[in-house]
Amino acid sequence: MKKLLLIFRFSAIALIGAAVLFLHTKCSDDNDIEPNLLGELSVFPQQILVNTNTEIRATVRIPSGLEVGDTIRLIDTTGGGSAEVGYLVDSGDLQRDGDEIKGDGIYSGLFTIFESDAGQMTFVAKGQIVDGDEIRSTPATVAVFDNLPTGSMNDLLTTQNNIADQLNAFLGGSQANTEQAVSQLVQWLETQPGVENVNHTGPTSVEIVYESGIRGGAIISKQDEHGTTITRGGGTTRPDEFRQRRSETPVVPLEKQTRGISVDESTLKSTFDPNTIGNRNVFIYAPFEWEFAPWNERGHIINILDSVACGEFSVTSYVNQQATVGRLYEMVNYGTVVIATHGADGNLIMTGEVVDTTQTVYNSYVPLMQGDDPQMGIYGNFTISYDGQASFNGSVYTVFAPFIASMPGTFPQSVILNNSCESTKTNRLQNAFIAKGAKTYFGYSEVVPSDFCIYRSRDFFIELAQQNKTTGNISSINSSSGSPYNAVFGLGGSTTMKYSLDLINGIFDYGLLGWTKVGDGRVISQLAFLTPQKGPNMGIISTGMGFTQSMGSISQTLRLPDNASQLSFKWNFLSEEFLEYIGSQYQDTFQVVIINEEGVWDVIMIRTIDGIAAEFGASAPSDEYPDGIAGDLISVSPEISFDRGDVYMTGWQSSSLDISSYQGQCVTLMFRATDVGDSIYDTAVLLDDIEIK
Repeated sequence: MKKLLLIFRFSAIALIGAAVLFLHTKCSDDNDIEPNLLGELSVFPQQILVNTNTEIRATVRIPSGLEVGDTIRLIDTTGGGSAEVGYLVDSGDLQRDGDEIKGDGIYSGLFTIFESDAGQMTFVAKGQIVDGDEIRSTPATVAVFDNLPTGSMNDLLTTQNNIADQLNAFLGGSQANTEQAVSQLVQWLETQPGVENVNHTGPTSVEIVYESGIRGGAIISKQDEHGTTITRGGGTTRPDEFRQRRSETPVVPLEKQTRGISVDESTLKSTFDPNTIGNRNVFIYAPFEWEFAPWNERGHIINILDSVACGEFSVTSYVNQQATVGRLYEMVNYGTVVIATHGADGNLIMTGEVVDTTQTVYNSYVPLMQGDDPQMGIYGNFTISYDGQASFNGSVYTVFAPFIASMPGTFPQSVILNNSCESTKTNRLQNAFIAKGAKTYFGYSEVVPSDFCIYRSRDFFIELAQQNKTTGNISSINSSSGSPYNAVFGLGGSTTMKYSLDLINGIFDYGLLGWTKVGDGRVISQLAFLTPQKGPNMGIISTGMGFTQSMGSISQTLRLPDNASQLSFKWNFLSEEFLEYIGSQYQDTFQVVIINEEGVWDVIMIRTIDGIAAEFGASAPSDEYPDGIAGDLISVSPEISFDRGDVYMTGWQSSSLDISSYQGQCVTLMFRATDVGDSIYDTAVLLDDIEIK
């Protein structure tokens, strides 16, 4: 492959001696370097277009206990070469390096690559053990695709735009002729320019493979006499209707969820209970909520979860046009995922993102739509009215099973409820979710009506969340929707998954499994020179760092033993608000909260900036002491820095709190970091060794 240009961004240390873009010096022979010792290199995105500047983010997680130098080199090994691209650094500089937290053992770099030839690029990271040998990571690959032939996308969109006219000709004004009309549509499509072949994937769905390699298609759904779409086999609102209704729908912003877990997953023990759903975070993805109304499950699910006496669930919803392709990447943070959309053939999830070739994001989607088994496609959405009139409602992006398989991250022993047509007709989506860490997958064998999905959703959450049953004991498994399609509600994967009611993973051996997080909560194996108090990992919550700008909490719902009397844990409070903002209105806090079955919050411990300053003998700058007085607080900058001021910490503290008044009760235990005043200066709290005694 011929490289025309490679531009990269890196920290100042990388500039030393870097007067050219490539250093074509041969590093030590790969055969002399112990492979894989440095950890797993991750590069995202994994697909790019030729002749297009594309920013990639490369990261490598250093195994716990391994000491390496300050920088790690990213090497392009394509075609057996060894070209130095730039440096990965643990700087905590998100904008410059793509690195979230300084000193957490994750080295990152942002690079803009430009490749002129289609094929595959290969990268490895190489570093130096302190006073030792050079070591390397596992390799990472980036697929490079040609751009689409001129006019090919226009041919695709034109063909799908014309489908409604052909359907109307074949329907003859009768909705009863739908299946026959779809069969005739297949024959017509086979004659269209740019079409390579057509697959009749279901009674109301068609896949079109274009000569460009793009997968397109038509998913067609039926409406009742009131204009409500009653089946989940296709259709959407018109783009102008989407825009009119976007502001009416509540949505959680992208920043709410931290992207990824900062711990090397290879360190996690394999003994975590395989029957426990990983957390009580619930993700609802509903691209066609407006169209399905009033047959929507989201409100029913939220009402059921709000009524659960023993459980504090956190629900994030993306609806209508805000249910984009990008939002799907967030699913890996959730223990329960509900997909309420149109589907087909057990291999298709339709998004709410309308195709617009003028948008910048379009160029990032084009390589995902190519290859022998593409991750994405473009489907036209059609509805047939009660009186037999077909309407074209626009084209939206769809994702296929390989998209799920290629997402960064791992599902936390999740349960997936795919409320779309034919979601179990084949096992492609089911297998992709389970291979990615999900444990149980629910779906439907045929075209399914929306009301049937609602009833199954109610059963699912009442029995799994309210009654604490296992996945295999949900009563409506194997029930049928009845004629005309007889969709069977089925289960794949584990039948023994349930929500735990015990305190689990108090030393974070298993990442965040067992913990429900909101905002910035994660697990790390180190923070600069700070290490866990017990085991290889520790928890961290913050007022919002890195990709996540929301205040963080982690929680567990549990039934306290009858003899429980103490909650013990270790904590370390680090903040940029010391020393300057002692005595001000800016008072970041660390709270420990018990929430009882009635939803009443009891803050059983609180630490503020001023409270800690008084306890540790610290004070703000003054005329007499212009730098302030640190007292027993420990200055940790520049080794630890967030994004603005110097950081001081308490050091590890041990607390033991009386919880005897809650013996035998079901409660939610929460640790939270909060902002008071503003969210400019960050605070983080390390947690470890959490026990009920």
